[in-house]
Amino acid sequence: MTAGRRRSLLVAGVLGPVLACRIAVAQTSAPPTEAIHPYTTPEEKRAVADFVLGAGLTVGGLVEVEAAAGREQGEDVSDLSLATLELGVTAEVSDWVRGDVVLLWEEEETEPVDLDVATVTLGGTAQYPFRLEAGKLYVPFGTFNSHFVSDPLVLELGETRASAAVAGYDGGMVQLRLGAFNGDLDADGDDDQVDDWVAALTLAPAAWISAGAYWMSDLGESDGLQEGLEAAVEGTDEIAGLPYDDAGGAGGFVSLQFEPFALEAEYLTALDEFEAGLLDPATAKPMAWNTELAWATTDALEFAVRYEGSDEFPGLPETQYGACATFALTDGTTLALEYLHGEYEGGTDDRDVATAQLAVEF
Repeated sequence: MTAGRRRSLLVAGVLGPVLACRIAVAQTSAPPTEAIHPYTTPEEKRAVADFVLGAGLTVGGLVEVEAAAGREQGEDVSDLSLATLELGVTAEVSDWVRGDVVLLWEEEETEPVDLDVATVTLGGTAQYPFRLEAGKLYVPFGTFNSHFVSDPLVLELGETRASAAVAGYDGGMVQLRLGAFNGDLDADGDDDQVDDWVAALTLAPAAWISAGAYWMSDLGESDGLQEGLEAAVEGTDEIAGLPYDDAGGAGGFVSLQFEPFALEAEYLTALDEFEAGLLDPATAKPMAWNTELAWATTDALEFAVRYEGSDEFPGLPETQYGACATFALTDGTTLALEYLHGEYEGGTDDRDVATAQLAVEF
C-alpha cells in the first residue's frame, strides 16, 4: 500500500464518523457576521469543536485547500495542496473541568497526523475565573491576529508549542497568563529541568479595543527558531557544536474593532542577541512586526491590507505588503484571494506570490 493510499484511508477513517454525526444532528447556523472569518487568531482556528454530539461533548473540523503561484527569489513557484486538515474534540466534564484534543495534518509538514493540542483545563469560566491549563499547548506568547491566508511574520518568529502548565485569570476586562515548560534548548546543557517561563497580560476595557503584552524567557524555543538553533548547538561530525545562552523575547499587540473596520498591530522582538553562528554568521537579534486593516463591506465580503516586516530573521522578507479578499460562500465556507510582495535585504530577489484558499469549517 502506498503512503498516499495510507494517508487517504487514515483521513477517511477519522472524518467518516464525524461527518456521519454531522448529518444525523442539526446544527444552528452561525450569525452572518461570523461567516466571513471563522477565525482571526490561531487560537480561534484551533477552537473548531462547536458541533454538539451530546451532553458536554462537541466536535468539529477545518479543511483548507490552497493554490499558489508566483516568483520567489528569482524562480517561478506554484503549488496546490491540502494545506490544513484539523479535527477537534472538546469534553466538558463539569462546569469547571474541560478536556481538548486537536489533531492536525498539514501537507509536507505534519504527515501523517500530528497531535497538535491535548490539554486539561480547570476553571477559566465566568463562574470560576481562575484557571489552570496543562498538556501539549501553544504557550501564551503572541496573539497573531490576521485577516490573511498566509501567517504574519510575527507568528513565524514567535509561535511556540510545548508541553506546559499555564495558570491564569479571566476577568472580563483583564486576562492574565503565567506558564512554565521544559524547552529543548538549555544554556547549561541540562534538558531535564523546567526552566522556561512565559507571561502575558491582555486588557479589554471596551468592546472595541483590546491590547496586551507578553514575555518569554527564551525566544529560541519558538517553533520558528528552535530547529535551526538545535542544529547549530548539536553540531555535526565535522563541525563542533556552539555554546548556547538563553535570549529572552517580548512583544505586544493592539486590536481595534470599529465595525465594519478592524485594525491589527503587533510587534515581537528578542531581548538579547543570539551569539554569532547560531542564527547568522554575526550576532543576531531577530524581530518582526505586522499591521493589518480590514473592511467588511458586506456580511459576506471583506477586504484587508497588510504591511509587515522583520529584521535579522533568516529566510524571511525584510518588508512585505499585500491585499486579501475573503468571500463567505455559506456559513463556515469561505473563498480567499491573497497577493503578497516581499522584499529581502542583501540584494536577494523579491518575491511575489498570489494564493487562493477554499476553507470549510464544520
